[in-house]
Order: sequence, then C-alpha cells, then structure tokens
Amino acid sequence: MNIEALVRIRKQKKISQIDLARAIGAKTAGSWSRIEAGKAHLRADALPNVAEVLGISLYDLVLVLFFDHKLEQCSNNQTLLKKNVS
Repeated sequence: MNIEALVRIRKQKKISQIDLARAIGAKTAGSWSRIEAGKAHLRADALPNVAEVLGISLYDLVLVLFFDHKLEQCSNNQTLLKKNVS
C-alpha cells in the first residue's frame, strides 16, 4: 500500500489526521498517525470513508494506494488522476 501517497493527498487537501481517524471510527489522531507511520494497517472496509473525507472516489483511492497512480490537484481544485510512467 502506498502510504506516502495517502499522506501527500491528505496534506494537499489540508485534512487533519483526526478527521481521517474519525472516518475510520477512531477517537484520536494517534490512530491515524500509526497508519501513516506503518505501525497499523488501514482496513479495507474503511476505504470508502477515507475516500469520502479526502474528496475523491473510492476507485481513485484504490488506484493510488495499490496501482501506482498519482493524484494531482488542478488549479480549479479538481483532482486529476494520472498513471505514473517510468
């Protein structure tokens, strides 16, 4: 799972760790911090809530986390999905 991409999207969209922690049913930002640090796993059943808080589709979130795609913020605040090409 591409946790770095998840952190990047969260920071670009100025979303706090506590907002995402609440989306997964946790009460403290520490729960989300552990996921970002790789000390805990993000459950698959939490992905729809995470996508909603991030303001992206579940489909785009899955592509970013598992299939090496990249989300970019456009000037009109829309999100653009691009596949990384090496």
